[in-house]
Order: sequence, then structure tokens, then C-alpha cells
Amino acid sequence: MENVSQEFNEQKKAVSLLRNELNSTDEKIEKLFGQKRVVGSTIAEKLRRVKALRIERDELTKKVKAQKEERMGVQQQLKEKIDASKELLKTKEDLKSKYDVRGDISGIQKEIERIEYKIQTEVMPFSKEQELVKRMKDMKKKADSVQVVREAFDKIRAAEKEVHELKKKNEEAHHHVQDNASQSQKKHEEMQALLNEVDVLREQEKKFEADIAPLKKQLEDVRAKLEAELLKLNELGKSLGVQREELQKQREENQRHHKERIDHELEEKTRSVEEKLKKGQKLTTADLIAWQAKNE
Repeated sequence: MENVSQEFNEQKKAVSLLRNELNSTDEKIEKLFGQKRVVGSTIAEKLRRVKALRIERDELTKKVKAQKEERMGVQQQLKEKIDASKELLKTKEDLKSKYDVRGDISGIQKEIERIEYKIQTEVMPFSKEQELVKRMKDMKKKADSVQVVREAFDKIRAAEKEVHELKKKNEEAHHHVQDNASQSQKKHEEMQALLNEVDVLREQEKKFEADIAPLKKQLEDVRAKLEAELLKLNELGKSLGVQREELQKQREENQRHHKERIDHELEEKTRSVEEKLKKGQKLTTADLIAWQAKNE
């Protein structure tokens, strides 16, 4: 009986050592899972920012495209207006040459009025009057010629004003294109930097998974040994009349740890599935099984 009692105590020590090893391994796994969750949350946050930046960048790209088309339209109008201005300028010079226009139309008009007044108020020989009438007709003809040239000049000034306004509009359109293109490029560069950071973080996730895998295997091995040692302890306990409740309690504690680990792993898998669903990625059979297990 004494040998059985000694064996029982030794068995209890073996069970205690295995339970300590189980708890220690479980803590290591939990710590690594915690670090992996932090990395996963950081990845999710960066990907949300990437999505927002992509939307902003695409909107700016559309705006740049529309503004470039608008600028091309303005540049076409500007070219046409400059060509028209050159043609008007040539017409003006041709008219000045044709009519030998000199002086201002207001001075010519005053001279016409002075001659008219002189003919109407002064007594003069018929020949002198005829001379003045002829001069007045010539002046009126010259006034008409000056008016034609003046109208051409007014058209040129109006065209030059339009050219100036179109140049200003073209410069503004060019500035808007450059500004939005620069903003779009900055959004793109920020997005690329975040994606590079995500790649680094995903490598960290893989490292955690690689570290967790052998510990999970070790945990299962220890759990299996513990179950076997508990059975031995149970048998020895029966021989010594140890209460079944105490042994059952130890077994339940072991089972509780096992269930917690399974639940924890299921939670991690579910989070991974939800992330894939948000990104529209294809689910594997293992993913579907995990999702179904969660819903059940």
C-alpha cells in the first residue's frame, strides 16, 4: 500500500509538471496571438487608409483629365483668335494704305462743319463756293475712309482683349491641371508607401504564425501526455480510495484549457475570413468551415 501511495504522489507531481508546461506553452501562444492581432489591426487600418486614398486619387485623376480637355479647348480658341487678330491687323494696314488715312476723324468732322458753316453764312463767288463744296465732299469721303479704318481698329482691340482673356484662362487651366496632378501624385505616393508598410507587416504576421505553429504542436503533445497521466492518476487514486471528484476536476481543467484554445483559434480564423470578405477575396474550404462553425 505504501508503494502505491508513493507512486500516486509521484504521479501527481508528473501531472503537475505537465500542467505547468501546458500553461506555460499556452501563455506563450496567447502572447504571440496578441502581438499578431495588433499587427493585423494595424494592417486593417492602413488598408482602410489606402482605400480612401485610392478614391481621392482617382477623383483627382478624373478632374485632371477633364481640366486638360478644357485647357485644350481654350488653347484652340486662343489659336483661332490670334489668327483672326493677325488677319484684322493686315486688313487695317491694307485700308490705311488704300485710303491714305492720316489724322483723326474728329478733326476731319470739325473741318467739314466749318466749311458747311462758311458756305451757309458767307457771300462768295460761285466758283469759290464750288471749290468749298468739292473740298467738303472730299473731306466727307476721307471721314468715311477713316471711319472704316477706325472700325477695323476697334475690332482689332476687341480681338486683342479676347486674346488676353483667353491667355489668362489658359494659364489658370494650366495651373489647375498642375495643382491637381501634383495632389494626385502625392496621394498615389502615400498609398504606395502604406502598401509597402502593409507588406512588411504581413511578413511579421507570417513570422508570428511560424512561431505559433510549433508551440501549438507542443501544446497538443503535452495535452495528450497530460490526459494519459491523468488516467494513470485516476487508476492509482481508485486503489487509494481518492475521491473521484478531485480527479474529475483536474480533467475538466485540462478540457477547459483545450476548449479555450480551440475557441481562440476559431476567433482568429473568423477574423481572417471577415477581412477576406471585406476585400472581396475568394474563400477557401477551411475558411467556409470556420465561418459555418462560428455561426453555429
